[in-house]
Amino acid sequence: MGSIKARGCTFYYEEQGEGSPILLIPPAGATASTWGALVGDLARAGRVIAYDRRGYTRSGARLSGPPPSIRAMPRRSWTHWRPGQRWW
Repeated sequence: MGSIKARGCTFYYEEQGEGSPILLIPPAGATASTWGALVGDLARAGRVIAYDRRGYTRSGARLSGPPPSIRAMPRRSWTHWRPGQRWW
């Protein structure tokens, strides 16, 4: 168990096993604990990393403004975006 700071937020994570990394990304509304016994099973195959999303339980709060992926785009791209349009 630990934490890492990235893009202005502190993320909580759990880690088990050794070898090639296996990243478990929780669905919306879930946390690192969601994976339960699966973490232990997968740890036999590699290094399992599960984390809490930004703003969920043990991770820090969300940043204000647009999501980081949108913020990284040129301003014109996201200010003219309309629901239903693709980013690419």
